[in-house]
Amino acid sequence: MPILKFTLANLSLTIIWMAMTGDFSPTNFLEGFVLAYIMVAVAERSDTAATYLRRGGKLLLLFLVFIRELIWASVRVVRSIFMPRAYLNPGVVAIPLDLKSDFEIMLLGHMITLTPGTLTLEVSPDKKFIYVHTMELGDSVEAFRQSIKDGFERRILEVTS
Repeated sequence: MPILKFTLANLSLTIIWMAMTGDFSPTNFLEGFVLAYIMVAVAERSDTAATYLRRGGKLLLLFLVFIRELIWASVRVVRSIFMPRAYLNPGVVAIPLDLKSDFEIMLLGHMITLTPGTLTLEVSPDKKFIYVHTMELGDSVEAFRQSIKDGFERRILEVTS
């Protein structure tokens, strides 16, 4: 069963769960989704099912990494508001991309823009670089580049490949 079929089966079972319980709250949706996720994975024991489970875990990890970065970036922005001269070192950095699809690049760009203190400016026409503005470049441009590549980009590749 391909990944798309797993996802559709999962969502269908979730909707059935919500209809049977008569509760359309976000909490009940999450409960139904988790139960359906387990049911679909157990029902279809194959490499595709294992891939489906791994991707779900990697997607959760990507979400948690994004939340962690969101919190830390918010703290850094608040710190720079109260001590602007000490922490402001703005700059624009070209980050080479290992991502190939438009969806992957778009996801990375949105995650960077949603993180306080950073903004995606542009993707190069050949899709090999993404240009990012940051409030806190720090001492090393390479360290900033590596933080994006080891953080968001690597996690996106784990989910999509």
